Amino acid sequence: ALERPAHTRGEFRVLLPLTSAEKLNPLVDLAVSLCRVRNGEIVSLRVATVPDQLPPAMEERFVSREERLLGLARTRALEREVPITSVVRIGHHVARAILESASDRYCDVVVLGWKGYTSTTRRILGEVTDDVVAHATCDIVLAKLSEETLPKRLLLPSAGGPHAARAEEYAADIARFQGGSLTLCSVVSPDAPVERVRQERERLAANAERIRTRAKLEDVQTRVVRHGSVVGGILRAAEEDFDGIVIGAAGQGFSSQLIFGTIPEQVARHFRRSVLLVKRHRTVEALVKRVMTE
Repeated sequence: ALERPAHTRGEFRVLLPLTSAEKLNPLVDLAVSLCRVRNGEIVSLRVATVPDQLPPAMEERFVSREERLLGLARTRALEREVPITSVVRIGHHVARAILESASDRYCDVVVLGWKGYTSTTRRILGEVTDDVVAHATCDIVLAKLSEETLPKRLLLPSAGGPHAARAEEYAADIARFQGGSLTLCSVVSPDAPVERVRQERERLAANAERIRTRAKLEDVQTRVVRHGSVVGGILRAAEEDFDGIVIGAAGQGFSSQLIFGTIPEQVARHFRRSVLLVKRHRTVEALVKRVMTE
């Protein structure tokens, strides 16, 4: 790997693999928003892929063409006063290069741009993304960004759980960075008893108060939506006046199909604006996985 290091090292590290200039600015801003409150640092990565039959060391010429994107990302991060390290990694497989970079540099989260769907058979997120999600030893944020700016009015559907709690943290950081708002929502069936609705309102209110205190974000609202379908309820709420949805992973499985489940995928497919999917890394789960595969 060839590297241009940051002048200062952050306590929290965000790996930002760059695949194209498209949506580069909001992706960098997303990484910046996660670094801001954590005294963090961005590690921006370009993977120069070479054919399998060629040894990586022979392909130094691939590096120079990767520097433009890294330069754009570096300029934007430094304008926002967040340190950034630029890395070009030469290899045969993009996913492996991303995973190795995340591990080598002790990254806390990988931020990946994502189109929101895949046309690949048996792949839920896309080939590279699937492999990174399944094997990364840190948090993952997948970002389907519809605009050249980060969303400002965020909707966070939450049914609890560790992934939802991490999604809550990151959503609050983005809203604060953008000077925006965060609305926590829960979907209940149209025939849910009054007591169930009351419990959900109380749960969301407690979460909202925690966010106001922890993230120092003033504009945190709550909403209970009655709808026969979770996806339908989220989309109906979001279409009103939100430009982004942040949603935590669903399951504990090791394939992205199990991890994200159908709800986040359907939300990302059908919501026309930005969607962020968050997966929290769980060390116990990772240890079990390693033991099972040895």
